[in-house]
Formats: sequence, structure tokens, C-alpha cells
Amino acid sequence: MIRLSKLCLTSFFIFIILNQSISCKGFLYEITEDKSVIYLYGTIHLAKPDAFPLDTIVENAFATCSNIVFEINLANVDFGNLFVLASYQDTTLLENVVPRKYYRIIDSLFKANSFPKFIYNKFKPWFAVIVLLASEMLKGKPEFGEGVEMYLYKKMDTTKNILELESYEEQLKIFEEIYHYDSETFFEFFLSYFIEDSAQDVIIYETWLEGNESKLLELIESRFTRSPFVERFYYLLLDKRNEKMANKIESFIRNGGCYFVALGAGHLLGKKGIVSLLKNKGFKVKRLI
Repeated sequence: MIRLSKLCLTSFFIFIILNQSISCKGFLYEITEDKSVIYLYGTIHLAKPDAFPLDTIVENAFATCSNIVFEINLANVDFGNLFVLASYQDTTLLENVVPRKYYRIIDSLFKANSFPKFIYNKFKPWFAVIVLLASEMLKGKPEFGEGVEMYLYKKMDTTKNILELESYEEQLKIFEEIYHYDSETFFEFFLSYFIEDSAQDVIIYETWLEGNESKLLELIESRFTRSPFVERFYYLLLDKRNEKMANKIESFIRNGGCYFVALGAGHLLGKKGIVSLLKNKGFKVKRLI
């Protein structure tokens, strides 16, 4: 029905490295304002191990800054609280809430991943789909390893301060809200992921690797077939979050210091992307790679 489900999750791309001769890996921007230096690095969430190390300019910017900013700080994730937010705390079961035609798909996918039914049958529908998307992303793709964010996490030391642009609760609420907006279309939209091929993911990765802004933006927007549901999802997933993230980054600029901000590349691009939003606030944003 709609061909965009793989943009999801706190997360939103699967990437395959095909051309190692290209040195440009992603998008790095710099903002200098009074006593502040902000680096904005547009990342890819999953990649092959040979994607690393990153471009020397990126590695040096990361090493220079004492404040490292991710979309969320994984150290702040309270898995007990997450389970309370994402599962039924009464006698309600997933199989009694989801329409049968969709539950059969969900149930079979969980079973294929050897997931205990007594656990997933307590998941709220929107969270069940998130878990399946996450588990299916790398299935059959053993060449994939850690993403850029995890690579950077592993390079952290005691001299660096981890900050976040949003909380994991805020990310969860995106899917909860879009589920309640139109549950029928929600299942049609997200479950279509499991029958799609990954050909366009190759193109998206190569485009990111080359640092081609306009082409990557075109690829992202082409996956959003316009409909009320998709427009709402696009707004919640990108536009609304971009505004909040830009405001948070502005606060970093006002505070002073050096900040390396790593977030999905799709958040930086376009008229409503973070780069444009910060320029509209009067900041000079220079692209480095």
C-alpha cells in the first residue's frame, strides 16, 4: 500500500555499503556563534563494519567536543518503565485487540523470531509492530553491524558529557499517536514492510555515502505517498520533531561550548529540516562535508 515503513524507529534506514572508494560519509555542518561551536552530523542508523572509521573531519569534530548529543541517551532508557508504557497492565491481550487478519501476520512473525507469546501478547499493538520492525531489519543481512550512533557511543570516555535531543518516551509516543489516529491504516502501512524489497535502501545508503543532499531528500519524500495518514505520520516523525530539536540545539548555542550533535540525516534536510530552521533563526550554518 504505502512504501515508507522502513523509515521508522528511532530509527528509520537500513544501509548497505557498496562503494568503499567514496570518502564522504554523511553530512557534517558547523555553527559558530560567540563562544559556541556546534557540529551537526547526519547519520545512518545501521551500516556494515567497514563504514568505519568515519571521515577524518567527523572524527576530529567528535574528538574536539566535550558535549556529545544523540537523539536519545541510551543510558536514560528505563526498560521497566518502557514495558509499563508499551504493554497492557490489566487482563487485555494483543490477540483480542488487533483485527484477526493483522494479528495472524503479527503472531507468525513473532513465532518466526522465537519470541515467547506470553510476552508479546501483552504488548500494545503499536509497540508490537515496533518490536517486529526492529527484529526484522537485520534478518537475512548478516553483513550489517553497529550503526553510526553505537560506533560513537563506544568512543565515549569520561571527558565527554552525553546529552539528548528528546526522550525515549517521546519517541514511543509518535507510534502510539499515529496508531490511534487510524489503526486500520497503521497496520496496512507498517506491516507492508515485511513484503517490501530493500533495493531502494541500497540507493539511500549510496546517496548518504556520497553526501548528496538533494537526492537523499528526494528519496525520502518519494516514499511518502500523500494521504491524510501519511501526512500525519510525516509531521510526527520529521517536521514536529525537527522543530523541537532545532529549539534544543539553539539552547546549546546560547549556553556556549562545543557540541557534537549526531542524528538521522533526514532530520537535517529540506525546508523544514533542522539546518533550514536554524538558518531561519539567524544562525550561519556551514557544511564541512
